Amino acid sequence: MIESTKTHKDAHNSFEEAEPIVTYKNVHKSFGEVEVLKGIDLEIKPAEKVALIGPSGSGKTTIIRMLMTLERPTSGHIIVDGNYLWHVEKNGKLIPANERHLREVRGDIGMVFQHFNLFPHMTILENCMTAPIHVQKENKASAKQRSIEMLEKVGLGDKLEAYPSQLSGGQKQRVAMARAS
Repeated sequence: MIESTKTHKDAHNSFEEAEPIVTYKNVHKSFGEVEVLKGIDLEIKPAEKVALIGPSGSGKTTIIRMLMTLERPTSGHIIVDGNYLWHVEKNGKLIPANERHLREVRGDIGMVFQHFNLFPHMTILENCMTAPIHVQKENKASAKQRSIEMLEKVGLGDKLEAYPSQLSGGQKQRVAMARAS
């Protein structure tokens, strides 16, 4: 058995001192005349678990869609791992990011949707390999190895050749988590 030599207090202090992996700074989002987000400030540190709760229409999905680069904030900044998400620095000023920058940042962000959207005609291994090969231009052997590792990590190493229709809802969710990793 391996045990940490740090006390709970030490671990708590180092967590508090960690740089945030995601930061929202005064983020606003409007849809037409309706302002959905009004100056959101949020920091998420590495390994921190965050739940967004609130009534329908309160902006939970919009917050996540902006992080996933599916919605552009009206104003404010989102910083991921020390890099501006929607902006780039040029001559000491922040300017709107181009599509190339957004594509690069998207490669480091994963999301599991409420509906898993697995391709029914592909095995779960193929489902996990598709994005790295076609979007990130990863070679097939590397994508396969990484996908196998992720599927094993979520307890599905024995189901690599199974199709989504052969899996339970929980197993499909774990495939989606492996695919997002």
